[in-house]
Amino acid sequence: MKCKKGYTLVELLITLAMTSFILVLIMTFFTANMNNITKIKNNSELQFHAQYILNFFSEKAMESKKVELVLDGSYINSKTNSKKEQIVSKISLRYGERANQCYIFEVKGIKIFYGKGKSGDSAYDELGTYVRELKIKPYPDGKSFAEAVGLKVTVVLVKGDEEYDASQLIYMRLS
Repeated sequence: MKCKKGYTLVELLITLAMTSFILVLIMTFFTANMNNITKIKNNSELQFHAQYILNFFSEKAMESKKVELVLDGSYINSKTNSKKEQIVSKISLRYGERANQCYIFEVKGIKIFYGKGKSGDSAYDELGTYVRELKIKPYPDGKSFAEAVGLKVTVVLVKGDEEYDASQLIYMRLS
């Protein structure tokens, strides 16, 4: 018998099959981890945006006297006398005695904007993104927005397949 140094074709095929099987397992593991990392990143980004929006909104609401204007998505129907939770596109909070002393929050597309001026003015400074809905409810229950001493604010944000909603109950200190 001759002593051949080298591999036979069968040995090479078996080695190739085992190597590809191990690589498939490793790739599956890394793909699953990448999907989880993306979800966690999106969720933390949404949480950051929601917290920033709610902190800013609550700071301005606490300085306010009353709700001046609440508009639904059509920008036509005023919901100021409503006693139920509303999905709003615009809310104006009066903080002073004059008509032009209002904090304005307005949802346009997937962004929320902030401004100051008359209740009918448009908001101009971008406050946050990924906003799907801004829900406002007068507090205490049974009061309209015009009579409310507080607001329950819920912001719903969406990025990709991830959805995040955050709520906060805010009292208007000057009311």
